[in-house]
Formats: sequence, C-alpha cells, structure tokens
Amino acid sequence: MRRGQKTLGAVEELLVGALAGVFSRFFTTPMNNLVTRKQTLGQTSSDGKPASSASILRDIYREKGITGILVFIGIRVRADF
Repeated sequence: MRRGQKTLGAVEELLVGALAGVFSRFFTTPMNNLVTRKQTLGQTSSDGKPASSASILRDIYREKGITGILVFIGIRVRADF
C-alpha cells in the first residue's frame, strides 16, 4: 500500500459487497424471469415463430407493470443475506 492511501475496514468491505450483490440481482433477476417464461410457456408470436425477448417483456409489463418484471428481486436479495 502506498503512503496516504486509505483502505476499507471489514464492515465497509461487507457493505460494499452487499451493495454489489443487490445491484447484480437488480440486473440478473429480470433476465432469469424472462428465460423461465420462455422455457415454461413456450411462448410464440402470432405467426407461430418463437416470441422475442422484447415482446415477452412488453407482455409482462402490460399484464403486471414494472413489478411483474422485477417481482423476485426482493426475495432473491433476502435469500442472499
């Protein structure tokens, strides 16, 4: 360590790690929900081709709003702690 450089204490490192985990869940949970919906529902568009990720996200948003997309974030974050 160079002189004048400050390091984080144990508590600060734990808080930074927890915050990083929350941010990662915020971005990965909607993608996991999307993949699960694609796998379980076998969603197809009106022309019989597989539905795009964007169209599935639009459908979820129309049905349940933003909470439908972010529904499991709180549960996954609590499970990490």
